[in-house]
Formats: sequence, structure tokens, C-alpha cells
Amino acid sequence: MFFALSKLLDVLLSPLVWAMLLLFAGAWYRQPPARWRRFLPLVSLLVLYVFSTEPVAAALWRPLEQQAQDTARFGGASDARAPYDAVILLGGVVEEQAMSGPEGQPMLNDNVERLHETWRILRENHAREALLSGGSPTARPTDVVEARVLARTLERWGVDRSRIIVDDRAQNTWENATQSLAFARSRGWRRIVAVTSAFHARRAMACYRAAGLEVDWVFVDRRAYDPARKSGSWLPRAEFLRTSERAIRERVGYWIYRARGMAR
Repeated sequence: MFFALSKLLDVLLSPLVWAMLLLFAGAWYRQPPARWRRFLPLVSLLVLYVFSTEPVAAALWRPLEQQAQDTARFGGASDARAPYDAVILLGGVVEEQAMSGPEGQPMLNDNVERLHETWRILRENHAREALLSGGSPTARPTDVVEARVLARTLERWGVDRSRIIVDDRAQNTWENATQSLAFARSRGWRRIVAVTSAFHARRAMACYRAAGLEVDWVFVDRRAYDPARKSGSWLPRAEFLRTSERAIRERVGYWIYRARGMAR
């Protein structure tokens, strides 16, 4: 039920959908005054334009990343600090469209830095094991399972398979947290570091707190620019519309998780 609701909200929280609904409302409007038939399409175009500009997209995105403060501390050559028992990679790295297709070369999305950072932590022996948390979007037997795809990728990059643990059931951030807690208890992990994107920081940390699992954090994939050094482009671009949409979804997603007791 929650998964279906999240997919419905993904549609409803899109500025493109808002613009389309306004356009259709204008086309179907038959009641006086007639000026509404002209007004609603103009509002539709305005919505599309505003959310497709770089300054607006950045204004929505930047506050998400400002809450992402790394807490992980890794031992160096002169540091006797023991490595982490495990590094947890939160899913969301494989393109969802590829999850329902045949397995092959993985189609990784903009969040790929999560995988790169996890690989670096393992390569430099900052963690003994890795937990890859991510299932399939619909849990159909024919779906590609993200955690398994990422496990094979790390193996190709030289990570020993014995260091990789696959959580192929988690479908959202809350399940990432609860499944991580179960693995931590069963394997006796005490010192854990988790990796996710900076824009995902608030919801991820809140879910792990609510689940009762204390971890250190590494946040990657920072995309916001400093408005004091760059003004941004007011020309509309599809990439900025997508950024606006993702930022809106992330904000609303956090508050839905809070309302359901899955984040604190």
C-alpha cells in the first residue's frame, strides 16, 4: 500500500503534471467568465517555465544538501582507529527503467557516486564488509534486483565477494533502515558507516534514527551551487525541471515519513 502511494505521489508531485492539469482544465472549462479558458493555459506555461529554470531548481535543491554534514571518521596511516564493521550503501543507484528489463550491463543513474564512495571505503579498508540495500521496484520475480546488480559491479571492480552482503528486499528508505538494523544485529556490527546522496540526507538520517540504528554518515553527489558565486540560467531546461521535481518529492517524502512515524 505504501509503495503504491509513493508511486502515485511521484506523479502528483511533478510540476509537469501540474502544468498538464492546468492546460486540460483550461481546455475543458465551459462556464463563464470565458477569460478563465485563456488564463489557465497561461498559468500552465508559467509553471513549466518557473520550475525549468536553474535558479528556482537550485533554490529548491540547495537546502536539502545544506543539512548533509559528514560524521564518518576514517583512520589514516598515522591513525590507529579500527575500520568500520560495515559500510551500508543505500539503494537508488540503478535506473528504475532498467530494473524491469533483462540483466546485463547495469544502467546507473545520477546517484552513482554512492557506489563509487562505497567502493573507495572498501578498497582502502575503512570497512570490513558492505551491505548493499536495494530491492526491485515491484518485487516481481522477473525484475532485476538492484542490490545484486551493485554486488556484481563491486566484484568486477575487485572487491572480494565474501565482503559483500546483499539486502534485496528494501524498496524505500524506511526499509533500508529496518533491514540494516536486522543485519547489524545478526552480524554483531557495532561501528557502521552509511553512504547516500547529500539531497537524501535528512530523510535517511531520520529513518535510521526512527529505526533505532546509530550510524555514521558519508554524503556524496553534491550538486548545489553557491548563489554568491553563480547566478544561474533563466533559460528553461528539462534538466532543471527534473531537479525541481526531485527536490519537491524529497521534501514531501520526508514529511510523509514523519507523519507515519518512520522518521524522526
